[in-house]
Amino acid sequence: MIAGALGGAARAEPQARDRETPPPPVIDVPPVPEAPRALWSMDVNLGVGTPKGALSVARDLPGPGWLGVRGSVGLGSGGPQVAVMPYLRVPLPRGAAARLFLGLSAGPYVWHEGPLCFADDCATKKASLAAWSNVELAIEWSRGAGWHARPYLGFGNMIDSGALHCTGNDHAVAHCMSDHAEDGSSRIYGGVAIGHAW
Repeated sequence: MIAGALGGAARAEPQARDRETPPPPVIDVPPVPEAPRALWSMDVNLGVGTPKGALSVARDLPGPGWLGVRGSVGLGSGGPQVAVMPYLRVPLPRGAAARLFLGLSAGPYVWHEGPLCFADDCATKKASLAAWSNVELAIEWSRGAGWHARPYLGFGNMIDSGALHCTGNDHAVAHCMSDHAEDGSSRIYGGVAIGHAW
C-alpha cells in the first residue's frame, strides 16, 4: 500500500512540473538616447532681416530637458551681427525638431522705404547699433554633428528705437520724418539656414 502511494506521488511529480508557470517573456528595452552635446556650427542664412547675418558661426549649448541656448556671430549687409537666443527644443519624427527661440540680437541696421523705391527722396533710416528682442520659430532637420537645414520665421522689436535716424537729402529726410516716423522699429524676418555642425 505504501509502495503504491509512493508510485502515485512519483507519477504526479512530472505532472506538477508540467503545470509550472512558464518563464516571463523577455522584454527588449530600447537604449537610452544619447544626450545632446554642445556643438559649433557654420550657417548660411538665406532670408530677409535675419538677426544672425547672412553668414554666421554659432555655439549651441543644450541645457536640462528640452532647454538650451544658442549664441552666434554673423555678417550681414549692414555689418556684423551678434545674437544670444535661449530656446525650447521639441523632438519630432524623422530626426527633426521644433525650436522656439526668445532672445536678443544687436548690430548695424538699415531700413529702406521699400524694395521698389529707387528715387532720391525715398525714406531711409540707419542705426549704427540697433538692439533687438526677437521671437522665432524654426523646424530643424539634423543628426547632431553634420549637415543641417532649418527654415525659420520670426519677429523682432527694436529695444531703443531712438537709435534709428532718417538719412539722405533734405527731401528724403523730410519725407522720412513726416510719413515714416514710426516705421523701421519692428520687423518680420524669415528664411532658411543651411550649415554644418561639429
